[in-house]
This record gives sequence, C-alpha cells and structure tokens, in this order.
Amino acid sequence: MPRTFFRTHVTGLSDDELTLLDVMFDSIVVPSMLRRCNIYAQFLMDPHSLENADLDHTLTRFLREGIIRQTERYFRGQNYIAITPYGASLWSSERCPIWERFCVDRIFSEVGERRGMSVCAVSATIRDDYLRIAHSNIQRVKRTTIRDIGLLEWNSFERLHVGLVVYRVPKLPAVQTQDNILAFTKERWRHIRHTERDRTWWRCVGELQKFCNLKQTPET
Repeated sequence: MPRTFFRTHVTGLSDDELTLLDVMFDSIVVPSMLRRCNIYAQFLMDPHSLENADLDHTLTRFLREGIIRQTERYFRGQNYIAITPYGASLWSSERCPIWERFCVDRIFSEVGERRGMSVCAVSATIRDDYLRIAHSNIQRVKRTTIRDIGLLEWNSFERLHVGLVVYRVPKLPAVQTQDNILAFTKERWRHIRHTERDRTWWRCVGELQKFCNLKQTPET
C-alpha cells in the first residue's frame, strides 16, 4: 500500500501529480523515468496511479502551465525535463520542506571495500550529524564551507556545508556460515535502525516526513 505523505492541500495538484514533483524538486529526469513501472526502481518512490497515456497528458499540461520545462539535454531521443520556480513554489507550499535539515549525498569513488562519499548540507549541524551517524567504519573525514554552487537550480542558499568521508563498506565474511551470515545481517539492520532513529536530515520527501510536525529547526 502506498505511503501517505504530509501535504497542505493548498493547491489543486492531485496526489499523483504531487508525486511527480516529489521526484523533480531536486532532479532532472526524462519522462520514461516517471512511468508507473519505473518510478520505484529509479527513485524508491511509491508508484503513482497514472497509466502511460495519462502521464504523458499530465506532463504536457505541466509544460503548458509552466510547472516544468524542457532542458537542452537529451537521453535516447527524450528531452530531460526539470521543475520551474513556479512548479517548485507549488511543491513547496504542499510539502513544507524544512531547508535547514536538507542535504544531498553522492558517492564519488568506490575501490574494493573503500567508498568515498560527499554530503552537502544547508546547515553545518546537519552536515556534522550526517558524518557522525550515517556511516560506520569511517577512515577519513574532511569538512569545509562554500558558496552555493547550485544545490537546487530554483532555490539559492547563502552557503553550503560540505563533508567528504571515506569509509569501509561492511562485507560478508570470506568463509560464510549460517551463523556469521546471520550475525552480519543483524548488525547491518541494527545500524539502519539506529541511523533512522538518530537521523536529523532529509534527502527526499519520504525522509522529510519525520520532521513535518517540528516547529523548530537547527541553526545554520
């Protein structure tokens, strides 16, 4: 059963239409990524109820109404599409994003068991929380503060707080037995549960739900 996300209902957007903007608030996409059969695999979003023809009609109307725009980038004959400032204002008025808690993380290297990841946050507190909580087996950490380099195309921030972390990815033991596989799985789920319990940041609308009822946010 699809999850029900917080919304204010101040716009005329349907739940399905809002789901499309949930994907595009921080990403450019090609229309095929938004198809009902693809959206979970691409974005871990619960599927909408739009069939392909209805989706095409909705996107055409979004273009006409200035909610999204076509970019000059192509993929297999399809233009990438992006949310516009007007579309973002509709999305924001429904989802009420808490920007002080927003961050973006990206893997920039992966060699054997070592993985390099960056996190870019609006708040130094959130960056540091992410570096402290999100990953175990950390081998190296670097922090810096920079001017906004376009974290979101339609929303500018005064500054961004960046963290670079290199950590070791847990691997199954070389000699696998039922007992050590079970121990490995339990430890991974323990880390996931503790990360979610202590998480102070959000990267997507699903994670934002944890904070929808908060009135106070951390200082930047």
